[in-house]
Amino acid sequence: MKLIDFPRVLLAHLPTPLEHMPRLSKHLGGPDIYVKRDDCTGLATGGNKTRKLEFSMGEALQQGADTIITVGAVQSNHVRQTAAAACKLGMKCEVLLEHRVADPSDTYANSGNVFLDRIFGANLREYAGGSDFDAAIAEVEEEIRVAGGTPYIIPGGASNPVGALGYVNCGIELLQQLRDQNLSIDHVVTATGSAGTHAGLAVGLRGSGSDIPIWELASMHRKTYRKSASTNSPAKQQTWWVRRAASPERTSSPIATISGPVTVSRLSR
Repeated sequence: MKLIDFPRVLLAHLPTPLEHMPRLSKHLGGPDIYVKRDDCTGLATGGNKTRKLEFSMGEALQQGADTIITVGAVQSNHVRQTAAAACKLGMKCEVLLEHRVADPSDTYANSGNVFLDRIFGANLREYAGGSDFDAAIAEVEEEIRVAGGTPYIIPGGASNPVGALGYVNCGIELLQQLRDQNLSIDHVVTATGSAGTHAGLAVGLRGSGSDIPIWELASMHRKTYRKSASTNSPAKQQTWWVRRAASPERTSSPIATISGPVTVSRLSR
């Protein structure tokens, strides 16, 4: 299938800028650093999950869903953007929030993303850290079906093959920007947690014939992540996919730069 054949709704302000960081590059003594500004995707203050949600929500609508179920930490950016997407599309949103911070302040528990989640009309359910979210999601799904609704489940970070399509598209978009700006990039560096962003970039770049190496900077310790993800969750399967997608021979050179949500660098002009 071609990317255009997958169901999709337009939620993000695309293409996001590819911004040169000359002062940071000079401060570090090179290489030239460019940042793919996926903080500028627009939906509910932006962030990388909006790209993924274009495809996740597209599939949800195609399947006739009226309620989105998703999961994340209390201050999850993914949850905030999912709640906003559901609100924009006139859908209900059931959120399972995991408490991962010991003795959180009232500000942490009720402001920031939680405040926005409520503004967007999401129904927030709170769970202790380490809960079995496969079981919890199944319970919520059954509850919605009994009430006559049609649920659609989006895993944490929207990190499954459907959500990763957003970053397949980003990889294609990035290559077009490089051609338009006549840039030659040596490395792409991305933060990774549930790994859907990295997986999508790998497929987007490799599928377009690019051999630019992709480096991941883990946003949490792998052991911590495994404890918070249940055995058969799509996110855990996605981690395996990423490690296969970025082959050792493609990532054996030194890391050129580590900065930003998606950062690209070149060693010389």
